[in-house]
Amino acid sequence: SVLAGKPGLGWEVAWAATPTEVKAHIHSLGFVTSTQAETLQSMATAVIMISRYEGFGIPPVESLAAGVPVVARRAGSLPEVLNDAAVFITGGAPAETAAALDGVVRDSHLRH
Repeated sequence: SVLAGKPGLGWEVAWAATPTEVKAHIHSLGFVTSTQAETLQSMATAVIMISRYEGFGIPPVESLAAGVPVVARRAGSLPEVLNDAAVFITGGAPAETAAALDGVVRDSHLRH
């Protein structure tokens, strides 16, 4: 798994609570250039956008344009912008996020 972008508010707490065996499979890149972001998006199985507030939501729209499924939090502008083109979660709890991502990865119909 790849985590790209500047960590947001509360990130340190979530990272500290993440089990070591899970951390071993996460490559945190930090800030990436737009070219790097495009490359990552084109290679992704899915993009997860679970911020508590999002302005317009450019990254998930770019991901959908690249044919990459999106798991997003039902917050901010994302429900209006993504409509029925994304898999939505409501609270962002790790189990809910994992279940949505698992569904996208395992179900080719849902992924498309």
